[in-house]
Amino acid sequence: MKNTFLFLLVFALFSANAQEFTQDDFQTKVTFKIKNFGVNVDGDFSDVKIQTNLDSENLAGSYINATIQVSSISTGIKKRDEHILEEDYFDVSNYSTITLKSTKIEKTKAGTFLLHADLTIKKTTKKIEIPIEFQQTDNNMMIQAKFQINRRDYNVGGGSMIMSKKVKIEVQYTGTK
Repeated sequence: MKNTFLFLLVFALFSANAQEFTQDDFQTKVTFKIKNFGVNVDGDFSDVKIQTNLDSENLAGSYINATIQVSSISTGIKKRDEHILEEDYFDVSNYSTITLKSTKIEKTKAGTFLLHADLTIKKTTKKIEIPIEFQQTDNNMMIQAKFQINRRDYNVGGGSMIMSKKVKIEVQYTGTK
């Protein structure tokens, strides 16, 4: 009986600490910026789902995974948004999501971590590293990340010479337990 009680107590404590955070959809954003014809084009994805149980005391058991619905892209110009969904860009009819799956999280300094992840856009998966800032108070968590990818690595936008290869991405995530 004593062993059963001890097991249940340890399991309950582990489960409470390993609980996944619930995303605050209003405060979670993925935005991007790319130069086209020498002008910055800004945009965002409105349908983003990030799952995390980031625990700075248990990085081996932590993860950050994300799924973005490509059709939720917005640059503020409807015709451009429609074109971006076509085959030469995101090919949304064949690849409706962008996914990020963490493989490892390392602490670099207080409140700063390095996320190692597999990023899949269209049919291409590449390993990337994303520096993240992390803050947690009681049952709330905030993650911020700023990084760049090469759109050509994922065959987005073809070989366009007027559009930059570099895409700057910013992620803001807020969640609660």
